[in-house]
Amino acid sequence: MKRRPAWWGLAILGATFAQSAPASATGMRTCEARITTGDGAALTPEADGLVHVTEDTTIDVVFACTDHISAFPSTSQTALVPPTLTLETVTACRAPDGTTATQTKALDPLVPADASAAAFREPNAKPYRFTGRLPAGRHDLRAAGSALQLAVLVEGAAPPMPPCPPPPPIDPALVIQPPDARVPQAAAPETPRSHAHEDWEDRRGWVWEAAAGAWVGATDGRRVGVAGVAAFGLHRMVRYSRGRHHEKSDDLFPSSDATRWCASFACLGLGLLFMPAGVFAGNEIGVDARFVAHPDLARGSLKPVLRFSSGRLRTTSFIGALLPELGVQSRSAVGTDAAISWSVFPIDVRIASGLALALDPLRAGVLVHLDRRGVDGDLGGELTLRFAP
Repeated sequence: MKRRPAWWGLAILGATFAQSAPASATGMRTCEARITTGDGAALTPEADGLVHVTEDTTIDVVFACTDHISAFPSTSQTALVPPTLTLETVTACRAPDGTTATQTKALDPLVPADASAAAFREPNAKPYRFTGRLPAGRHDLRAAGSALQLAVLVEGAAPPMPPCPPPPPIDPALVIQPPDARVPQAAAPETPRSHAHEDWEDRRGWVWEAAAGAWVGATDGRRVGVAGVAAFGLHRMVRYSRGRHHEKSDDLFPSSDATRWCASFACLGLGLLFMPAGVFAGNEIGVDARFVAHPDLARGSLKPVLRFSSGRLRTTSFIGALLPELGVQSRSAVGTDAAISWSVFPIDVRIASGLALALDPLRAGVLVHLDRRGVDGDLGGELTLRFAP
């Protein structure tokens, strides 16, 4: 077997690996807080999850937030200070249509607090304090840009629900006026929504697809040349829900679709923490029946499909890159072999509604000779046109 295809494959591996750099940049904000009365008595949530105080109670909230930025190979952390650091209160208000809505207001002033005022896990945290009284009713206190939230119920005679503040005024310079405002303008006819699946994820539930094309490479130690390929697949589109405190909820580890470009190599291991569920396990799952025909050989195999389908691109998932394709190959005057192969980095591009161009640049595997002749190699590449409605 000649070495040229192997060097071509290594070049593709290097180009794919080089594109994994953006996935190594991550960021996370951590916030900590403690709430006490004005005289220093600690306040803790009761059975209903709320901190109960009276309207004549002065509360003291001491909190701190720190941003952690990691851009391989360097890391940094920044303790937030006003105005980036804010404490907001979310309360109920009455919308113009009479329904209940919420309004957000920043609590001021925030003053620096002694680091000994609360036990913070961050060694260089810069705590700030809000001291004051809140009107009767429920207040959800939160640090902007974080998941930190304290629910406080101020007991007392609650005032009538205030109206929600009006939306900010619109700059007239940004409003496009018709040529003659006195002439009523006819509503433009609604453009019917196309039912074409322009992107891979436009499809729902169970889907099918068919493909035809060519494979070129070497197998059983000999060059084959160009062989015809046909495939038929049955797949299911999967949508993953993210729990609030799941590692893929973006609260603990922010996920990035850019990890699709290094999924075959687990993004150096650490990148697994930042893979969305679709890149890790695939959001298109199924199986393809694949057939290769040539005057000198015939092969039939089943190929598991765990791919990440997003936009016009469909790439392999991490688990999909690990699972092998299993089949049987027969060559004239040679015998029958069990074929095991992997696709290192297949990529499919939708070029029109329902049509896609599929490139499998490096398919590598082994042949186990059933007549006990031993084991041989299998290497090649594939280009097909797929119909995937």
